[in-house]
Amino acid sequence: MLALQDLSFVLWGQATGAANVLMPCFIWIAMPAWAIYLVHRMIMAELDVLIGFLTLCATVYLGFLAWRPPQEWMGFGAVIAFFSIVVGLPLMEKLNMASADKALMLEQIETQYTQLRRNPQNAIATFRLAKYAYDNGMAGHALALAEIAITSLSPALFREEHKTIALWRMTVGPQHQAPVKCLGCGNDCHPGEAFCSKCWAPFIYDRIRGGVFKTSSVGRKVLLIWVAIVVAGFTIPQLARISPAIAIPVTLLLIALCFWALFTAIRDTVTNS
Repeated sequence: MLALQDLSFVLWGQATGAANVLMPCFIWIAMPAWAIYLVHRMIMAELDVLIGFLTLCATVYLGFLAWRPPQEWMGFGAVIAFFSIVVGLPLMEKLNMASADKALMLEQIETQYTQLRRNPQNAIATFRLAKYAYDNGMAGHALALAEIAITSLSPALFREEHKTIALWRMTVGPQHQAPVKCLGCGNDCHPGEAFCSKCWAPFIYDRIRGGVFKTSSVGRKVLLIWVAIVVAGFTIPQLARISPAIAIPVTLLLIALCFWALFTAIRDTVTNS
């Protein structure tokens, strides 16, 4: 019986040693793809630059912790924390893209925005964007955009468009003219605007998409709280080994970071509700 226990301890030690070597490798193999994912979201204005930078720094920090863990539990904890966000966040985004039809529609809207970035006077792209806005409950914005576009569309060549706007004029009233909040910066976006006047985000696309990273979204709050927990949870236990003169201020700073993340998440919920 004693020999069996000794053997189990030996096997467990070997398995643990192998895991301690392989798991950090998995993190650093996945790190470039994760960095590209975050940078792409920041370039597309789907993710705040500050939150994206903090998230990237936190994941790199986890990579170093997994490679050289000060305590054994930190190595496994760093791997779990890393893959929880690397797998969980894209999964949240995929679930948000509820159906193939919505994905196709969003692709078409993105195409119109690409054309408008190249040529803001593109009447056809503006009118198509207006139709998507109307179909998704933004009637006032749709009519205002269509009124801008229709002046450049000949009635002889674009009969359907002129019929469509005539119908909209009969159904869209003053109650539909209220501005909507930009999900990126909270700015009021008024009818007739295709882009947010403050941060230049494609706010119609963002609202139809229900972006997982935006100010009012769950994704942004998850990132904020995740970064705070990772930094505080893995750093505070290490401070016991250094001078109290340094450990106490750093601990207070990390606690303040956690409170800031919670406050920001709650504030976003109240502001955008």
